[in-house]
Amino acid sequence: MTEEQGSTAVVIGAGMAGLVAARELAHAGVSVTVLEATTQVGGSVAAHEVGGLVLDAGADSYAKRSKAFEELARQLGLAEQLVEPNEVGAWLEYADSRGHAKHAPLPKGVLGIPLDLDAPELREILGRSGLLRAKLDVNLPKGVGVKSRSLADMVRARMGQRVVDRLLAPVVGGVYSVTPEELDPDLAIPGLRAALQEHGSLSAAVTAIKAKNSGKKSKKPGSAVGGLRGGVYQIAQALRTELDELGVVLKLETPVESLKRTGTAWHVSAAGELFEVDKVVLATEASAAVELLRELFVEAGEFATEDASSVQGRQIALLTIVVDLPELDAVPRGTGVLVAPQVPGIKAKALTHATAKWPWLADEEGPGTHVLRLSYPEQVLAEGDPELQDALRDASALLGMEIREDDVLDWDLVRWRSAVSNASLGQQERIDALREAAAKIDGLAVTGAWLAGNGLVSVISDAQTQAQSIL
Repeated sequence: MTEEQGSTAVVIGAGMAGLVAARELAHAGVSVTVLEATTQVGGSVAAHEVGGLVLDAGADSYAKRSKAFEELARQLGLAEQLVEPNEVGAWLEYADSRGHAKHAPLPKGVLGIPLDLDAPELREILGRSGLLRAKLDVNLPKGVGVKSRSLADMVRARMGQRVVDRLLAPVVGGVYSVTPEELDPDLAIPGLRAALQEHGSLSAAVTAIKAKNSGKKSKKPGSAVGGLRGGVYQIAQALRTELDELGVVLKLETPVESLKRTGTAWHVSAAGELFEVDKVVLATEASAAVELLRELFVEAGEFATEDASSVQGRQIALLTIVVDLPELDAVPRGTGVLVAPQVPGIKAKALTHATAKWPWLADEEGPGTHVLRLSYPEQVLAEGDPELQDALRDASALLGMEIREDDVLDWDLVRWRSAVSNASLGQQERIDALREAAAKIDGLAVTGAWLAGNGLVSVISDAQTQAQSIL
């Protein structure tokens, strides 16, 4: 018998953070109840059916900077499903100095900061004058840009505005759903300032960081991620199955109304029921978490009122199309296309050619059938949801071939609200203050993408750490 047997806990939220936290507690012998406001588990790690295919409706990959996802997948019996994407890499769509749409393979880099300033595609993307400005990076004093407030300011100081507009902005927008002006350099790329001072140029700094993180020579853009054969959504399903086997009670459509600490016990009120437990893990999205926490400590209210965007995140829409178009077998734009700001006539911020990115999906579907997924940012959604015709127009332009409605077998649109990145300016300080206050309350852990940072590996690692902190 472990020392935690007989202990009880409620986990609020059954997204990935909540499921992982519940698993940690259950394995330690805690009796766990998970309360979820919606009808499904996994949050944005979800599936939808399009054209008879069961596909990822949200996250379709994980970053390989950490082993957290892979280790969890192996523990859940998914080791044989772990796969890598096609190494052909992604492309970039940008506007030249005359405002005309252009495209080129995306150069190797870190968040769009190029590793090799002599890469042939850089001349095409930046133009002669832009490339010459970027190459000043290696001759500027190493102190230039070190104290920059934002990642955009640092790259602008070292390499010029075109690198910001045509490389940094589309990659940062694709990864974080924000602009480079909103990112803290050292949080977006840990150790960047120190590496710049040590190596003397931004390109050398990111090359050193990438080598240190990977432990080997860099590959083409996109290969720093992995996936699961059959879809990443399977990890949420596997977690639910294991939680059932561990005796964890899962209650769907059970929104939590209040959270109170009375003496040594927690009282959780949800959908007309009252749960009295020893421990609570709060693993909801930011706005719901802050509403529950503001009654426990003032820092939660300050987190919400200081900057509304620090809680709400930003909406994105993913429009998936399944097409019968053999011409796409040639993979004309690699695994997909990132779109720089100001490209005329294109509303999407990115296109993923899923059957080019994931060989298992191409093998499953066979020649001629292709899955395309277009991502639309919040500013586009303010005008209403994108329609199929919008997606076909964007996909045709980005892939360099006409895709007609007659080619479409099926399509679907899903909306998500992305978590605010902890790399956003000032965000980490707010997170630190909130977590410091939460840590003073016995038996309380708070986790989720809005605190952990961008991506599945961050969410998994943080949920494990936070759950262990109350054992």
